[in-house]
Amino acid sequence: PHKFVGTGENVYMIGLEFSCSTEHAGVTTTIFPDGSQPGGYVFEVTGVGSTTIFRADVGICTIPHVYEGSGEVFKFDTEINTGSGYREPVAIAITDPGYVHRFVSAEDDSISVTSFTGSTLTPTNATYEPTTGEFILTIPDHGLTTSDSIGIKTGSIVFTCDSDNFADKQSYPRATDPIAGVITPVTSYTSGSITVNVGTNAGFNAVAIATVGAGGTLHVTVSAAGTGYVNPQFIIPDPSYSNLPIEGISRLGEGATTETGFGARITCEVGAGQTNVMSEHHFVTGFKLDNRGYAFRKGDVFRPVGLVTAVGVGATNFEDFELTVLETFTDSFSSWQFGELDYIDSIRDLQNGLRRRFPLRQNSQLISFQKDPTVTASSQLDLKNVLVIFIDGVIQIPGEAYEFDGGTSVVFTEPPSNTSEVDIFFYRGTSGDDSFQASVPETIKKGDSVTLNKKDGDDNTETQAKRLVSDVASSDKINTTIYSAQGVNDEVFRPLDWRKQKADKLINSEIVTKVRDSIEPQIYPVARLIGDISDGDTDLFVDSVRFFQYEEYAAGAPASNNIQVDAFIIDGTENVGAAITAVVGSDTTLTFDVTSGGSGYAGTSVTLGIAAPPRVDNAKYGIVGVGTTAIARGILTNGVITSVTIDNAGGGYNVDAPPQVIVTDNAVKTDTIDNSDIIIGYVGVITGISTT
Repeated sequence: PHKFVGTGENVYMIGLEFSCSTEHAGVTTTIFPDGSQPGGYVFEVTGVGSTTIFRADVGICTIPHVYEGSGEVFKFDTEINTGSGYREPVAIAITDPGYVHRFVSAEDDSISVTSFTGSTLTPTNATYEPTTGEFILTIPDHGLTTSDSIGIKTGSIVFTCDSDNFADKQSYPRATDPIAGVITPVTSYTSGSITVNVGTNAGFNAVAIATVGAGGTLHVTVSAAGTGYVNPQFIIPDPSYSNLPIEGISRLGEGATTETGFGARITCEVGAGQTNVMSEHHFVTGFKLDNRGYAFRKGDVFRPVGLVTAVGVGATNFEDFELTVLETFTDSFSSWQFGELDYIDSIRDLQNGLRRRFPLRQNSQLISFQKDPTVTASSQLDLKNVLVIFIDGVIQIPGEAYEFDGGTSVVFTEPPSNTSEVDIFFYRGTSGDDSFQASVPETIKKGDSVTLNKKDGDDNTETQAKRLVSDVASSDKINTTIYSAQGVNDEVFRPLDWRKQKADKLINSEIVTKVRDSIEPQIYPVARLIGDISDGDTDLFVDSVRFFQYEEYAAGAPASNNIQVDAFIIDGTENVGAAITAVVGSDTTLTFDVTSGGSGYAGTSVTLGIAAPPRVDNAKYGIVGVGTTAIARGILTNGVITSVTIDNAGGGYNVDAPPQVIVTDNAVKTDTIDNSDIIIGYVGVITGISTT
């Protein structure tokens, strides 16, 4: 019996074991789910067939599976209610710090340097990090760089290890270690040490999940065993006694019963152990009602569900934590419907005990209240009555506690303190009939600057000084410092220069940033291709599509498959440009040296760009005629320039000033795709490999 009543509920599944069909021989078992699905281990119920059959959407897999046994499936709710069979998984981290190694000694000349034949070094200290494989050798004045490689003599470096509490000495590397007899490149260095990677000695990729059972106990399931573990450690969070449900114990007139009120939730504070002569006890030192619930009766006795009792404690050694209802309260109220109220964003972060004017924003967007000039009745409105403002739960009187005649800000008579709870609502009446809301594209913003210019042909006007926009009063009005010079009135229209804010400013004790919607960053999701692409392919396989569905994830909704995206594909090969040097011979012609062949070039050859000779400079014949520009091609082998073919050696080049040689850039391969569908595939853990 699954207890589901319909679709839209959630089911928790873990540790279900399946076997695959014969065409997938070699995969001996499959444990589902593995936690890589978008919902982790929680899935939505899509249908209920009977009291014992339900359907859930767990994703698409085309391989037939046969259920073999094991695992847990139960109704899931984030509000833990063990009394109703609801449970929530507890995340468990698995770490493996490996064993700590302590350096003891090293043989003389235990390190051989392959870049200098016959060169050896002797370390004075060594450290090993098993989780990364980094082996740091302390060697003063070693003279090595990351261009060098070393070999470590087998059994030449002695350590002790905490696997036996540092009792026995062990010589490394052992003959069975991956580093034994292998030349290893230097990955980093300092003046007194070098670092090489000798391989990790710690586990990874194990996955464990714990479910809450009766009495708050944990049942741990290892869904993926991982590999290479030597010293695994489970990190389990402390139990939480927050938001616990309750169950009844007794009720006046009925005696022992589980009946009690509804909806109450309790958070208990459990103190540290207190020891007496006989035993050690833990006590509930305090509690808080997270929700007072309803329908309780005076005299009800109840207890929280979920407090854990230590294993082995007898029934006579402890008492349950119980609460008794001493008094109940009943409220009477009347209500009426007068229209819609909408909420203005909180101004808490702007309250400083001095400020009186505050902007009105909804969903972080500045909002302006204006009368509709096309409606006669609109002109009769007193806009100060449109706002409903509470300070610390007390409603404020319009015109006395605050001033508001429309626009984008409200002014309080007394500045609210930085600890006051200020709630601002605005009255909409019936939305769409009594009030309308329109989006106005933002141009000028607070912090910009404007200049009122002289009107062409009008000597009664003159160009004003640049002024700072201190506020956007409404959708068509801005506030600046006072205009008082010649020709300023509301009859003569004059040109206005507008300059966007380019630096953060302090205006009326408020920091106004230069940020605006028009310069919002554009972020493009990136994924790596994990399959080759051939002509005619209609599918691309990538490592993850999660970031292509970022907005759906951010909104809290499960990702869907109905998104289409455009994409730009870039070859992942890192191409390197070639470098070629020209050499001027005694006869003023050119030969070429390939300094660096580069990589990633296409075709069989690449044309070289060679500077023209400045003049003919021949020691035998003197200065005669004009020079000839050389022509040459770089010959490619597997995308690398390996030699240079000279089509014309040129002439007239100066031995003391050889010409520059330019090699054409090796273009990166790119492609584009349009309107591609996103399909979420199945990711699984390899649990077995057979002989092929």
